[in-house]
Amino acid sequence: MVKEVFSGNRGEWSEPYVVLKLLADGKLHQADASMLPSSINSAKIIGVIREDTEAEIDNEGKATFIFLDRNGISQQYSLPHSTLEYRAKRLYHSITTFAKKNRAFQLPEEAIELQKLGFTQLKNPIPLGQKSVKRDITLKILDPNTGITPKLGFSVKSELGGAPTLLNASGATNVIYKLTGFDDTKMHTINTINTSKKTTDKVHAIVELANNIEFVKYQNDIFAENLMLIDCGLPRIVSDALYLHYFDGCSSTKEMLDKIKFLPNYKNLRSDFCTIKYKRFLRACALGMMPSDRWNDVDDASGGYIIVLPSGELIAFYIYNRALFDQYLVDHTKFERASTERHKYMSVYKEGTEYFIKLNLQIRFTK
Repeated sequence: MVKEVFSGNRGEWSEPYVVLKLLADGKLHQADASMLPSSINSAKIIGVIREDTEAEIDNEGKATFIFLDRNGISQQYSLPHSTLEYRAKRLYHSITTFAKKNRAFQLPEEAIELQKLGFTQLKNPIPLGQKSVKRDITLKILDPNTGITPKLGFSVKSELGGAPTLLNASGATNVIYKLTGFDDTKMHTINTINTSKKTTDKVHAIVELANNIEFVKYQNDIFAENLMLIDCGLPRIVSDALYLHYFDGCSSTKEMLDKIKFLPNYKNLRSDFCTIKYKRFLRACALGMMPSDRWNDVDDASGGYIIVLPSGELIAFYIYNRALFDQYLVDHTKFERASTERHKYMSVYKEGTEYFIKLNLQIRFTK
């Protein structure tokens, strides 16, 4: 076997760890209200599937991996339960001991063992014909009530490294606002700010110089259409949420939702109006919606989320327990400002006699 060099950060190394841990445990605990493994709610795992390898567990806890080698020939490799437990613990120890928090690193011995099981890379390969997926792993879970073993896709989020993103910044996540009371001199003033905290300083200057800041549209029509598909009120709500982040200093989702209900657009509506709709947005981001791809309302991560806790234990937020999943997303996400140069935002520009600015939306998990 040709040995590949596997290199990745803690989050990427967590993906094969989850496979080994699930197979060793033979079950997946649901999260309780305290973000800990529930002592009463767990699902029995029958098999674990990736694009490059899949494994099934027998009654004695042995896992048999089935995969295609480089020549397209089917191969099998089995590990007894005791070895699965040892490999999972060893990989967790290696990730947490030898790795720097947010940097890529190699674990050559672990890589060799993973390749014997059919892993071609750390992250689950993207299926042919697709640009990206939210699903990192597919599980065969035994339903004790029906005896059925559905296949459910899960997104893996690891707390062993830096907090992952829920919605990645791109040109597609730019939102356009009109600045009234502006002129060329004010535009020049904003665009020549180049301090160490230039985004913050530009925001403060815009607040001082603009008579009004008004949402116009999304830079990407597909993103706007996706939001409309989720809920027709979301384009306005998400734009107002982004406004509160930049111009009112809201960092966390919870802080934003506490303030947005007092904006003029919503003050005469029920107090949880924006919260309910924004939860739909976060849930869609978590389970399959990509800003630049037309969304067909199909959840790629059809099962939900698997979280790797700092202790190495795994917990699940299932999509069928929507209230708990939604609350997790609200409680553990925040806005983040990406590179202004890379995503071409935060500079005032002029069209005809009117002035505009683009703000960028990125959402990251918190721990």
